[in-house]
Amino acid sequence: MEKTILHRTTVAVVGVLVVVVVLFGVLRNTVISREEGPEAVEGAVLFKNKGCAQCHNVDSDEIGMAPGLKGLFKRKMLPVIGKPATEENVRDQIKNPYKNMPSFAGRLNDKETDEIIAYLKTL
Repeated sequence: MEKTILHRTTVAVVGVLVVVVVLFGVLRNTVISREEGPEAVEGAVLFKNKGCAQCHNVDSDEIGMAPGLKGLFKRKMLPVIGKPATEENVRDQIKNPYKNMPSFAGRLNDKETDEIIAYLKTL
């Protein structure tokens, strides 16, 4: 009887640890600190839900299917278009993209665009 209780407890503890590890792995790239604000948190959600993450990597600055966005606002120039890395130029790229990126004009309102930019600043 004691072995059964011990076995169930061990299985439960291991199960909880597995769930925690999996959740940490899934969420580690989208966790935004409170200091970065709710706008950045909403931007991270929008970035994923609007399909940005399907093409853009946030963990790299290398160009793959689309430019990697890690450290975007720490760069002097935006990748591919070669314009200065400013909010205005990123906003313009989102609404009136250069080359293969689809336009998000009409798919993102100004508040949503601001939230995505706030998120990009955290990368």
